[in-house]
Order: sequence, then C-alpha cells, then structure tokens
Amino acid sequence: MIDVTELRDEPPGPSFSHCLLRYRASAGLSQRELALASGLRVRALRELGHGRAAAAQEKSTELLATALGLTGDEHESFLLLAREGRRRSSTSGTRTMLYGLPAVPALIGRDDEVGRHTCAARAGCTAVVVRPPGVGKTSLAVVAADRLKGHFPDGCLAIDLRGVDDQPVQPTLAPERTLTALGVPAGRIPPGEAARSSLFRTLMRDRRTLVLLDNAADQAQALPLPAAADHSFTIITCRRSLPDLDLAALGPVRRLVLDVRPEQSAVDLLTTIVGDDVALADPGAAKEVVDLCGNLPPAVRIVGNRLATRRHWSLSYLAGQLRDEHRRLDSLAAGDLRLRSAFELSLRRLSPAAQEVFRRLALIPGAHLSEELAAVGTGVSAEEEPEDVRARLRDDLLTHVLRRTTDASKLFLAKVTGVLRDSPFSSQDEAKEWLEQESTNWLPVVRLATEAGRYREVVDCTWALYDYAHGREPMYPWTEVFGCGVHAARALKDRTAEVNLLSQHGMSFHSSLGDSERARSVLLGAVALAEEIGHHWGAMIAHSAVRGRWCYSGSPRRRCGTPTSRWMNIADCLAGLGRRYEAAEQYHEVIRLFGTDRPTYRSRVELLVCEGTAWRQTGDFERARECLMLALELCDTTNDPAGRGDRAPVEAEPALLPAQKTTTIG
Repeated sequence: MIDVTELRDEPPGPSFSHCLLRYRASAGLSQRELALASGLRVRALRELGHGRAAAAQEKSTELLATALGLTGDEHESFLLLAREGRRRSSTSGTRTMLYGLPAVPALIGRDDEVGRHTCAARAGCTAVVVRPPGVGKTSLAVVAADRLKGHFPDGCLAIDLRGVDDQPVQPTLAPERTLTALGVPAGRIPPGEAARSSLFRTLMRDRRTLVLLDNAADQAQALPLPAAADHSFTIITCRRSLPDLDLAALGPVRRLVLDVRPEQSAVDLLTTIVGDDVALADPGAAKEVVDLCGNLPPAVRIVGNRLATRRHWSLSYLAGQLRDEHRRLDSLAAGDLRLRSAFELSLRRLSPAAQEVFRRLALIPGAHLSEELAAVGTGVSAEEEPEDVRARLRDDLLTHVLRRTTDASKLFLAKVTGVLRDSPFSSQDEAKEWLEQESTNWLPVVRLATEAGRYREVVDCTWALYDYAHGREPMYPWTEVFGCGVHAARALKDRTAEVNLLSQHGMSFHSSLGDSERARSVLLGAVALAEEIGHHWGAMIAHSAVRGRWCYSGSPRRRCGTPTSRWMNIADCLAGLGRRYEAAEQYHEVIRLFGTDRPTYRSRVELLVCEGTAWRQTGDFERARECLMLALELCDTTNDPAGRGDRAPVEAEPALLPAQKTTTIG
C-alpha cells in the first residue's frame, strides 16, 4: 500500500493569501497600485500576500474585492475565504472539518483498495467507487478519506446523497447543503442548480478539501458536486460507473470497481464478531457461512451478530439455517439490520416491467447472468399465467443454453479447421470466452436437461464438449457432465453414443479426480460394449485410454477415424503392450502425416519424444537420439504452439540414453 505521506510534499499554504495573489496578478496590479485602489497600506498587503496575516478584516476585504473588480461567485468566494481565515486565526489555527465523516464498521482486508485512493488523490483525479450494494463501498470510502484528511487542511465534506432511498437528495438541495457547510449565509445562496454548482466550484478552487459524495443515485445527482481543483480530492460511491463525469471538465476520473471481498477476509470479519474460539472451533462451517453470505460484509455482520447473541448456537447450526435459499434473506436479520429490506428497497425503485424481469431471472440456474440469458428468460408477456410462464421460460432457457454450449464446443473439435457458416461465434476465442463466462449456467443446465428427459440434446452437447474438456480437467466437474451424457445415451438406447461417452466418462475419473481404478472399470465397460456392437473406433479409443488392452491389425484400422489419429492411437496401444519396435514405426508414420492431418492433443514434439522413447526401449539408441535431439531443437525454434510441448520431459528423456562413444585420433 502507498504511504499517504507521499501525497503532498509541499506544506499547505494559507488559502486567502494564494487567492489574493492570484486575483492581483489577474488584474495586473502591483502591491502599491492595489494599495492605492483599496486604501490599504502596502505593508498590510505584503503581510497578507506572504501569509503572515491570516486574512483581512471584513471592511478591508470588501475594499480589496472592489479594487480587484471581483463580482459574482468570485466576490463571494473571496469574502468567505477571508472570514474563514479570521476564524482560524482566532482559534489558534484550528482547521475546519466542515461535515464530519460518518461512522462505519471496521474495514478488514481492503488495504490495496485504500492505497488506490491515495494514488488517485496524488494524481488529482476524482475517484468513483462502483459496485452493487453490500460490498463495502461506503466503508472503504470513509476509511480512505479518514487516512487522507490530514493532507487537506481546509476540511472534509461528507454528504450522503441517499441514492437508493425512496426520496434521494435532490440535485439542487445537495449543493445548498455543501454551500451552507462552507459558510455561505442562507440569504446569499443563489437559486437554481447551475448557479449553486458554479459557486461551489469557485469556493473549492482556493481550498484544499476532501469531498466524499456517498451513495449517489446517478450522474445528475453527482455532477454538480465534485471539486474540480488540483489541490482538492473527491470520492464518489455509486452503483453505476457515471460515464459522463469524464466529459464534464472535472479533470481525470479513476474508477475503482470494488469486488466482493475474498473468502479469507470474510472469515476474518466473521471471526472479529464471534470470537476466535467460535470460528477456530469449526473453520469449515465458518467458510460455509461466509460463502452462503456471498462474502458480503453486511450479511456477514448480520449472521455474526446473530451468533454472538445466541451463544448456544454453533456455526454448523447457523450454516444449516442459511442453506435454504428460499429462507436465506429472512435468516439474514439481526435487530434493526435486515438484508431483505435493502434488496426490497432497490426492487421498489424499478419499474413494474423491470421488477417482473428480476422475478423471472430466478429461473436461471447458475450464478452468472448475462443480457443474452436475461432476454431468453424474460421474453414473454406478464399477462400470461405464472405456471405456464415458468414452464415455457425454463424450456426456452434450456434449449438456448444447450444449443449455445454445443455450438461453442464444436469449434474445438480436431476436424474443425475454421468457423462453421451457421455458427453463432465468429472465432474459437469467442466461443472459449462464452464457455468460460457461462460455465455457472451450462453446467447446471446439462444436469437439469437430463432430469427433464431432453436426452438427445444432452448427448449432442456432452459429446461436443469432449475436445473442449482437454486441458481443463481441474476446472469443471467433467465426471458429472459425461455421466449425464451416458445416462442420456442409455435412455435413448443409442449404444454407439453410449460407448463414446463411456470412454470420456472413464477418462474423466482419471484426469479430473485421479481415480484410476474407477477409470479403468468404466473404460473396460466401454470396451466390452464396443466389441459387442462392433464399434471399432470406440473400442480403439477406450483401449488407447487403458494403454495396451487391445491391438488392432488388418481391416479394422481402416474403420477407425482419420489416418493420423488412427496410427497415433494404435501406436499408444502397441507401446502399452510392450511391442516397442512396431510402436516406434507407428509413431514415425504419425509424424510423417503431421503436416496434413494433425492428431488431436498431440504436438510434433510430443510425438518425437514418443518415437524416441520407443526406439530407446528397443535398444536402437542412435535413432532414439536422433528423434529426441530433433524434439529438443523444435522446442527452441518452432513458432507453432501446436508443435511445441513441455520442455521438461524432452530434456529428461535423452538422459536415459547411454553416453556416446568418442574416438580419439592421434
């Protein structure tokens, strides 16, 4: 975190003296000329200009303002600065705090974000803290302001704009409150938002003030108030990003999108409330509680206070109450703190149509919501019967997500060399991004579609996901995904699809869960079924996965997929059987065909290592060394990611070869 002492290197100067020097320079007057025009002595002006006198007396200030030709906002600001200077002088230099900062709970785990406020203040930016309710925007802004306030000697001005209340602070009322706080008499506050905003900015120009605008509803409410001055700093908290602030001549704007706090920070917050003895007694339950609270500070504080006042409760019991998602909001209440009221308040501010949209979004099974899914999930009129609406929307949603998942996954198939004409995605990267962003939806949709009996769609979707799953084994519950596919294939009595998906199901047990025994059992079941129905390609894939339980020869080879994939899988089988010479020849054939028919998931480097290993095991060390040295060379020279492999095994394999004999000449 950045030390706030870095924020200002120069000592704060008296505001009135700076203002006087600036206006005198603008008017083109020397001290002597200003003295003659105002009737003040040159020595008095010198004392004011050098800051040795806090401010002129009231009558002298009026004379100076007239001599300098000040009118309107500038005249008002000049008089007010002089009044503040006299007040400070009479109280031995005590700084005015204007509106004090509100009290907020202790902030835990946000040091980096506070440091970013320091960076924004040092750069002369307006900081906008953006995020939905409950993530701690106000607490962060107040703590940041409290740490920075020492660098703003003219005070801290904090106003709650009540942006989500039924009656937010009106855009004209907020500037009035700020002007009153700055000392402008009620009778001299101009009418109208524009005039008040103009006076406010003029007053702030000669001050070093920190302004905190909390809970802004929108740009209309926030725009009149930021302090557009190099030596002041404004923090705005809002649920929206307020894009028009960049266009309002307020100087640079930095937005801090506040994420939900990490799990450990939420657990630390819970621990401070319930005590170490309770939290450490059941750390698993503590993590579950904060997870069910979404790691949101208000929710964590509420459940923590409930537990702290009910010492006979345990964290496990509390977690059990929160697991029921239909009653969770009711459980998040302690005394006057109720999380439901915050959500209901936000919901009431929406139009009836928008409220209907949010009620229908409950149909989406995952945690991620996108505009696309919302459009599918809310595309019927509100006049229809609720039960019919929910059933139809659920069907539309399942259809949409399954189709999109299938279309996106197809772009990862080895045989696909370009984007299909009817694909909704323009590139594989776009498909990858969609699958990653929507993973919290397509995963439960596969499960729901299986339960709903939409078996053909599930088979198509899970089979398409096979190639996408490669390299992403730890990321998703593939055993469940391919298990749904197997169940759907059996329900359809599609035995070919069952073999294919059984192979993927078996491999997922090994790659995702590390359960080799279960993987072997499922794969052998796939082999038996493939043999029964004569599905040669499926049998070969399953045999290849268990490495050496089957060897093909003769005509079945011609019925097992593309040449490269066929030879590669047969080579794997031969290597597993210990038939090293034949395996090496097969790998050599795969490498020969690599340029025209690339095999799935195997780079040229990896194939060379496989061939070299096989030659080493036959005792043909020279051919082995030739393959392995070429693999090592390709690691350093190729620009094709599909041609590279992991360098570690490439370097390790040659070490197993016997040392080359050297011949001494002489």
